[in-house]
Parts: sequence; structure tokens; C-alpha cells
Amino acid sequence: MPVPHPPADTERGTMASAASQPPPGPAPARLKYRIELLHRQAGEPSYRVIAQRTGTAISHATAGKVLRCETPPARGPLELWVEALGGDREEFRALWVAVRDEVSPLVLPKPHAWEGEPEEPLSAVMEHQQPLSTGDLSIPELDTAEEDLHERATERSRREGETRKELLRALGTRADLSDHLARLHEQLGHERGRNEELSRQVR
Repeated sequence: MPVPHPPADTERGTMASAASQPPPGPAPARLKYRIELLHRQAGEPSYRVIAQRTGTAISHATAGKVLRCETPPARGPLELWVEALGGDREEFRALWVAVRDEVSPLVLPKPHAWEGEPEEPLSAVMEHQQPLSTGDLSIPELDTAEEDLHERATERSRREGETRKELLRALGTRADLSDHLARLHEQLGHERGRNEELSRQVR
């Protein structure tokens, strides 16, 4: 007796559901897969389109870095990127945390490391601390710092551009007012001349 096959729509739904699930493996690979899948499901928009959908909260260069996912993206740009493509922020937030836990796990010191030791004053602790240098940062942290600097520079440039436009508008308004005032002075001179002519005629 032939075995009935499920409808084609059911098969497609099952395949789509399976494709939406991250494959097993390292957390960075799962995050990269979900990012690429969301981008494809959204119609593969360009980096500039994605940046525009965020209201230029991120640049097109940052949008490209998130999609390539060569290094774990910063959480802020990732969530903006996901929101621009209609993805689930909570899902990607959980993936991001999993990546951070895998790439840079938090390690608690053993209890005996601090038991029985006198508490050191905060001022003394600060004196012993060395200033943080770029050599103390991992590659993902350096990438995140670079992205933050790029975003700040972009925002600063945008504000400078807006200020420049406002200044030009103000200068243009001032020039228009000066021209209008000059025309008024000219009209006033003509009126005075006419009044003087009328006064002479009356006399």
C-alpha cells in the first residue's frame, strides 16, 4: 500500500522552519548563519539601504561588517541591523551573549583567593592599577572600539554639516534683510525728494 506524502506546502514549511534554526557548532558560526539567513529572507538589501532603515544610526560600512561577521559585532549595531531587517532582537541578543560567553568567558576567582585577606583601600587599589593600553584588548574589543569611534566621527560630521547649513541659511537671511533695508532706504529717499518738490510747488 503506497505511503501518503505530506502536502507540498507542509514540506516547504518544514524546510523553512529547519533553515531558520542555527546549525550546531560554535556560537560565532551560529550567529553568522542567522545573520546571513535574515539578510536573505529580507531580500538581501544593500549596506546603504540597511543603514538608511536605521535612520543612519549606523553607517553602511558598519552594516557591512555586521553582515560579514568576520568578528563578533557589537551588540548595539547588531540590534539596529536586525531591527532594520525585521528580525527578532531577543533571538539575536541571546546569540550575541552566547558568542561573548564563548569568545570571552567570565571567570570568577576561587573563593580562597580572597578569604582571610584584609580589604585593601580603594585608593591603594587605584594606585596599583596600570593604565589600560590597546595591548590589553582582544581583537573583537578593538573592532568594537573602532566601530564606536567611527560612529562618533560620523555623528560629529553630521552635526557639523547641519550647523554649517544653519549658518548658511542665517547668512542668506541676513543678506536678504540687508537688500530689503537698502530698498526701503531708496524708497524713503524718493519719497523725501517728492515731498520737497511738492513743498516748493506749494510755496
